[in-house]
Amino acid sequence: MIRYRPDAVTADELIREVADECGVAIDEPVEQHLSVSPAPSRPSPITTAIVAASRDLNTELRRRTHGVIGLGTLVPVALTAWALLEVIRGRAAPLAWSSALWYAHGLFRDYNIPPADS
Repeated sequence: MIRYRPDAVTADELIREVADECGVAIDEPVEQHLSVSPAPSRPSPITTAIVAASRDLNTELRRRTHGVIGLGTLVPVALTAWALLEVIRGRAAPLAWSSALWYAHGLFRDYNIPPADS
């Protein structure tokens, strides 16, 4: 087993060790073929549009509720309400309401972070 420890082993040494294990000869320095940092990628236009629309919607929602509710709260609450409604109506399928509840929990946990300026 080979473990990569970047503080103790260079990528060149690691590749050479793997090559030795596989019986492959490497004659030139490996690092010249390695991409040190990936080229920055630009988000697609649809991604940019969705992010902008979500940001605008969240800003407007926070403005109208005087900062009390944002999308990070509204979406999980709506999913939780929908899940509870499905259970109450007796239409709870094995995945439908539990998935909504799980996503509500995850969204609330991950995205309900107070803004830095408040």
